[in-house]
Amino acid sequence: MGIPVPDWLRLRRLGPVPLKRLRRDCARLLADFDIPADGDIHHFCAQVGTRLGRDIDLIPMALRSTDPTGVWLSTRGGDYIVYESETSTPHQEHIIAHELGHLLCGHIGDNLDGTALELLFPDIDPTALLARQSYTATEEREAEVMAGVILAHLTRGRRSRPTQDNPSHADIARVHRSLGRPDPTAD
Repeated sequence: MGIPVPDWLRLRRLGPVPLKRLRRDCARLLADFDIPADGDIHHFCAQVGTRLGRDIDLIPMALRSTDPTGVWLSTRGGDYIVYESETSTPHQEHIIAHELGHLLCGHIGDNLDGTALELLFPDIDPTALLARQSYTATEEREAEVMAGVILAHLTRGRRSRPTQDNPSHADIARVHRSLGRPDPTAD
């Protein structure tokens, strides 16, 4: 079973889709997925891969400042999302969600040119690669909205127990006190 083509892709010829409708359509597309109990984007990518019948491998990589922070690569054997490893966990999740957004939105993009391919993946045969590099502003907007919806979707699945990336009520209260604001966690 594949993922349905979002309505906005069919309507794009009429002009940009209003943001409210785009968010609603992204949410509708994601409603068919189970939220991983831990809200982990890696588990969500595995679920999307299962639905597509293709592996989606997530590859952390230290990228240069001139490189993109994320890349979606599609080969005959599966899909790969490369993301910046030298950044915060929330930023990594956003990069992954954005690249996954391109995949879920059915974006095609341009083939990665030989120079970029050689720099990022010197050991990959370019004839086996259908890479994404250049997107229109509309496609970037769609991927960014999809990323926001994916992250909101996953946040609902996260446990409420404190973790390094999920601060406790005491941590939140301390930050608000230091800013001279009322504690939003107080009953």
